Amino acid sequence: MRILLLGEYSNFHNTLKAGLEKNGHSVLLSGRKDGFKGFNLDISLEPKLFEFYPFRKVKNLIYLLFKFDISCFELLYIFFTNRNHFKDYDIVQLINEYPLKTTPYLDTLILKFIFKHNKKVILSACGDDVTYINYLL
Repeated sequence: MRILLLGEYSNFHNTLKAGLEKNGHSVLLSGRKDGFKGFNLDISLEPKLFEFYPFRKVKNLIYLLFKFDISCFELLYIFFTNRNHFKDYDIVQLINEYPLKTTPYLDTLILKFIFKHNKKVILSACGDDVTYINYLL
């Protein structure tokens, strides 16, 4: 079975991947590195351009003025350049309701692609995200 695990914040998907591969499944893990944690990913969607000094200054200025992180566009670009790696999976599991931490609009574009090109998409609910807790309450 082909499985795509999208998002990683607590080593949950890395551990799940190891177990699934041990049982003979083909697993791809993709997402962002979650800051300093730097989790292992098969395809990293972490923006890198804005880590460099002059670009980082421009990014910070735009964020101060408009409260928008322009590095989200780089993540979108990375995703769609690798789009063939995100198709034709039997199961896709999302780490939470906001797996890539971009903007709601950009996450929606990516998730529409995921839902359209894969058989089954499952949402993991094993954290304490505000949206999930509010839904439970």
